[in-house]
Amino acid sequence: MAPPASRIRSGRRSHTLLPYAVLAGIVCGACLLALRWVFLVPVYQAPDEPSHLDYALTIYSHGLVNLRDRD
Repeated sequence: MAPPASRIRSGRRSHTLLPYAVLAGIVCGACLLALRWVFLVPVYQAPDEPSHLDYALTIYSHGLVNLRDRD
C-alpha cells in the first residue's frame, strides 16, 4: 500500500526548504555573534582601531579629503 499523498508532499517540501533553513541558521548565528562582540568590546578598544584613526587623520591632514560644504 502506498503512503498518502499528504505525507509525500510534506516530505518533499521539507527537503526543498532545508537549504533555506540552514542558511537562515547561519545568518542568525552570525548576527548573534556580532551582537555579542558589540557588547564585549568597548568602542575604540579593538587592537587595530588606533592605526585606523591615525590613517584617517593623516589623509585629512594632507588635504586629500575636504569635509567642508561647497556651494
